[in-house]
Amino acid sequence: MTTKSKPKITLPPFDAPIPSPSERRAAGKGVQHAPRVGVLGLEPLARRRRVGVLQQPPEHERLAEDGGGLADGQRRVLLEDPARDGQRRVHAVAELVRAAKAKPMSYASGGAGSPGHLTTELFKSAAGIDMTHVPYKGGGQALTDVLGGSIPLVYTAVAGAFGHVKSGKLKALAVTTLTRSPALPDVPPVADTLKGFSIDTWWGLVAPAGTPKDVLDKLNHAFTDALKAPEAKTRFANLLAEPVPTTPEQFGSFMQQELKKYEKVVKASGAKVD
Repeated sequence: MTTKSKPKITLPPFDAPIPSPSERRAAGKGVQHAPRVGVLGLEPLARRRRVGVLQQPPEHERLAEDGGGLADGQRRVLLEDPARDGQRRVHAVAELVRAAKAKPMSYASGGAGSPGHLTTELFKSAAGIDMTHVPYKGGGQALTDVLGGSIPLVYTAVAGAFGHVKSGKLKALAVTTLTRSPALPDVPPVADTLKGFSIDTWWGLVAPAGTPKDVLDKLNHAFTDALKAPEAKTRFANLLAEPVPTTPEQFGSFMQQELKKYEKVVKASGAKVD
């Protein structure tokens, strides 16, 4: 009697597209690529007993164990649209807060429940202002309309906005981390105005709930060793991101802190994933 061997799981490169079924078949029947999953991907991940890469923010039930190792510590940036008359409407976060209190404003995001949506909802709560959410089907569409001047504001990843900021097409008002971004050293943190405000976009490795600890440890060691490799550091730097190796315990504690941060704003805003 022969036993069926388990498929080998390999992690795809960070920015590689998910292979199509035909590409996976061509690569070999014994290989399965681990999915990169957001909120919607967690349930099938747990059901199919596979390892995946979880994208923040986590607004899910406990379906997965913590594999550990943040794959990214990418900053987000608050962007303003180019003014039609050549003059910026606001020049700093404090001016934006005053303007939003004086007159209703709107903001774009890559969709309901997206990082940009929840970041702005946290910003609204911290600043004591109200702004109308205009969700798009993806961050690219949101950024396009901000560039076109049809909507005034968007929070998005520094990497996606960097070229537009450097060319002067968009005004960067602030980054969401406690410290300045090396890519945009002249742009202050939101925390300079709203004390304690801190948001990172991150990815981390998770496995199905109930995965044995020795398996988690092996996955963690392989993943964090890869993050420490010079090639990985260079690749992340090119993406304006930063690898942050952690233990499963550290990553678990971090995710619990993130859950607490987002729980209130998700409930208050009624945010749901499109």
